[in-house]
Amino acid sequence: MFATGCLLYEMIAGTPPFDGKNFKDVTNAKRENDIKKMNFFSKSRTPCCIDLIERLLDLSPVDRINIEQVLNHPFVKIEPVDYPKYIEADKKLGNELRKQTRMLEQKETFLELRKTDLQQLTEEDIPSEHKRFQLAQA
Repeated sequence: MFATGCLLYEMIAGTPPFDGKNFKDVTNAKRENDIKKMNFFSKSRTPCCIDLIERLLDLSPVDRINIEQVLNHPFVKIEPVDYPKYIEADKKLGNELRKQTRMLEQKETFLELRKTDLQQLTEEDIPSEHKRFQLAQA
């Protein structure tokens, strides 16, 4: 459980819980339970998280929290997430994105065809095409 506390500390704090220049220094810091509190125990950590890590890093194996207590700890017992709701929202968003993508592809295809049509116009066709464009804008 102690190792789990070290891992959890490092995952949350981003640094190991014990400081030292070499293995001997780290071992001494661990033996004295000299946890780097300045880096970790800041306002950004919840009291619940701090409590779990402190209990996992207790030097006394008898006093240290056990696996059953860890699994029932408030930091671990989080309300379940309603995943089907999020999955359904993702599906709706995905469907909407696919629909918009198809519309854009159709618009691009139409514009390419229209561009080809306009390139094939002769000088005699331009006045009537211009009139058609003005009518479409009105």
